[in-house]
Amino acid sequence: MSEEVIEKKRKYARNLKAKREKFVGFMKRTVNNIIVLNEKNVKDMPKTHLLACCAHRSHLDYLVLGLKIPEFGASQIRFAAGDNLTRIPFLGSLFRSVGAFSVYRGKSSQRTYLMQLTHKVKMIVANGDTVIVFPEGGRSYNGKMGDIKSGIISAGVLAQKENPKQPIYYLPCGINYTNLPDIRAFDLLFKAKKIRDNSENVFTKTLGSILYYWADIKVFLGDWIFKKKTDIYLNVGKPVALSSITDVESKYRAEGKTAIAANKDAINDCATWLEKRFYEIFPILPLNITAYLFKKYGRKGLREEQVEKMLTQIKKMSFCVDALSNMDTKQILRTGISQLKENGATGGIYHVRLKRKNRLDYFAAFLESAIEYYEKQSEA
Repeated sequence: MSEEVIEKKRKYARNLKAKREKFVGFMKRTVNNIIVLNEKNVKDMPKTHLLACCAHRSHLDYLVLGLKIPEFGASQIRFAAGDNLTRIPFLGSLFRSVGAFSVYRGKSSQRTYLMQLTHKVKMIVANGDTVIVFPEGGRSYNGKMGDIKSGIISAGVLAQKENPKQPIYYLPCGINYTNLPDIRAFDLLFKAKKIRDNSENVFTKTLGSILYYWADIKVFLGDWIFKKKTDIYLNVGKPVALSSITDVESKYRAEGKTAIAANKDAINDCATWLEKRFYEIFPILPLNITAYLFKKYGRKGLREEQVEKMLTQIKKMSFCVDALSNMDTKQILRTGISQLKENGATGGIYHVRLKRKNRLDYFAAFLESAIEYYEKQSEA
């Protein structure tokens, strides 16, 4: 490892330590509690050569993982962050100073850029750092689990291929929110993205970009000013050695034109494994169950017997209901209705009524996609 790389690692570590209080201060104003589920899984977590892979719902995911992963034992962390975050004034420069590097969403389908990004992440992992990545390629705007983009997770496979004696690890994580800040920005984000991407006029494109960044800034700045808070549930899986997921050597194709093509089979194995783990590990909250039942059955779904049936079904599918373990069906129902109102999905005092269908759909979507995934796997 060169002196330049060592110095960079020291710089990011110093900055993260020095600026940690800024992140903690923001979290104190916008978060009630961070509840870590199954923390025993990371008791003896590897400190280096780790890809922390997380399902992505909010910009707060970066702060949650950035604060918690070092507490679990990681010696040095870096962030693969979308350019819509790293370009945000003040916050973007703060993230870059502690080791965040940009992932340009608009270039993710370009082969040359994908190779450059993969090589960068591979070198970071090979040098012993922990990289926080979001393999869905961005936040979920519809509430469903997104398809795993193999590009960024392929870095682990390439690092393992280059140095078979150094184990590379994947750490699967899932984060859910009782009050999701980002959902209030989605409408403006969609409009701004449409203006930015479909306009040929430079002025209009610039306006679209400004509105796009402003959508998130407005929400998170408002939460900070007015102390609008959420509870956060972080579920951590066991760190797994890549060699336990796939055999990189036997799956290598020497005829592949690029490193990614040559290791395609091993990369696909990792993507399939991660997809399964993401469904199993994502913390299901009361608002997900009540949103699903209300969407499917209307008010008739908001009954204790329906909640009981739902719980029985998802427990059989091995989804994560740990966050509900201390609640009975009545508490789940009441809490879920309250959480949906807090997120602006429903309203009403004496009777629950639909307020914003797109938000109800969002919170119901994970269970819809999870049940569909489970049924497909059962048929295979």
